[in-house]
Amino acid sequence: MFEHVIPIAMGGTNFIDHIQSLCLSWNTRKKGKDYRVSRER
Repeated sequence: MFEHVIPIAMGGTNFIDHIQSLCLSWNTRKKGKDYRVSRER
């Protein structure tokens, strides 16, 4: 299963570098959450 690294609803795109492969169970659990590491300066 393929899905967006940054969900479309959160400003993600359909570019190939924003797509990742996930198993069905992980994709179901993720549900539009953003798991990127935040960078604080």
